[in-house]
Amino acid sequence: MMFLGIIVIAVIVYILLRPDSHGGRRVSEQKEDDPMAILKKRYAEGSIDRDTYIRMRDELKS
Repeated sequence: MMFLGIIVIAVIVYILLRPDSHGGRRVSEQKEDDPMAILKKRYAEGSIDRDTYIRMRDELKS
């Protein structure tokens, strides 16, 4: 019975510490912090217009 408890604790620790768990950051989440990715997302959502997107994109590239 004690062995089962150790297994359960080990599984919980594994889930919490693995890199793709909610506690860690996934590669895709790290890319979302990129200013260009944020700009593209805002444009795709329609929160900025085309002219604003182009102006801000050019500012980020320079």
